[in-house]
Amino acid sequence: MDELFGEVIFSYTREDMINDGELVDVSEMAKEAGFKIPVGIKKAVYEELVVPSEKDKGYGQDVEGRLWDTLTMLKYGIRTNPQKHTFQFPITYVIQGEAQTKILKGALDSDSQGQPAITVMLPSED
Repeated sequence: MDELFGEVIFSYTREDMINDGELVDVSEMAKEAGFKIPVGIKKAVYEELVVPSEKDKGYGQDVEGRLWDTLTMLKYGIRTNPQKHTFQFPITYVIQGEAQTKILKGALDSDSQGQPAITVMLPSED
């Protein structure tokens, strides 16, 4: 494959990230939430915030509810930043029995075929 600067030596695609477990594909629930393009959540966000600890499960927290809340706030972030390809949005999770507001980053990017996709990550991630 020849590119503007020569042949691509290495590429790490969105699909590679999903296959390696670095990106969790949540597109099925995202469709239910009204998204028309694929949505993925980086591993750090998914494991640290979407998956509740055993203690938090005792407060009625579960993956499906936290994922739905994350997608809802992602839609809020998109609506309040319509001209931006990357944006931050707040979300509150019950962590260790206390409500804690976290800031996440959403990014409109593309898959390896150039089709639009959305990625949710920590603000420090790219």
